[in-house]
Amino acid sequence: MAVFKFRAVFDGDIDCIRDIEIKSGQTFEDLHNALLNAINFQSGELASFYETDDNWRKGREISLEDMSDEDDSRPDDEKPLIMRKCKLQDFIDDPHAKFIWVYDFLKMWTFALELIKITPKEEPVIIYPRLVKSEGDAPKQFINNNAAVVDEDDEDDTPKRKRSALTDMGGVETYAADDEFGDEDELGGEGDSEEGFDEFSGGNGGYDDDNY
Repeated sequence: MAVFKFRAVFDGDIDCIRDIEIKSGQTFEDLHNALLNAINFQSGELASFYETDDNWRKGREISLEDMSDEDDSRPDDEKPLIMRKCKLQDFIDDPHAKFIWVYDFLKMWTFALELIKITPKEEPVIIYPRLVKSEGDAPKQFINNNAAVVDEDDEDDTPKRKRSALTDMGGVETYAADDEFGDEDELGGEGDSEEGFDEFSGGNGGYDDDNY
């Protein structure tokens, strides 16, 4: 089974980076739990992943819980996507696939995830998912993380409000670092995703089921 390496970057601070390796046949719920562990958040809140395009515009939602009515009569292909039922490999057809992960819809903790490497085979002695890189301090789950409003008339050196790349997709405005979130150098990673993807998929942009 192939192994995906995802880089997660906090939308409120691009210096907060977590790299997670996870098997292609594992679910979005497995990735969700790995992210919670990586940033030391307690579970118990609602969460969703969102597919995105290259410009981080949201697509389909993959929810932690099914909030639809029990008597929902819609066809299966129109019902909500649920993390525990969705394998990563079924949603990856791009070696640089991107997702947004939102945790706790009251506080809207938002991370952007990009696939930065595909390893065609797992290591039998390794337990996946696993955290392989941690940089920067994660946000504090139970402390108010909202930045104070800047007084535009103030002439001190307080940084002015800066839009993050996720603001246009329902994120929040932040006092982020100088580079906007989503910069190619910041999220592009190791530069070998495409080669690994071609080796894994046979170069046809999809997956060879025999490899799973």
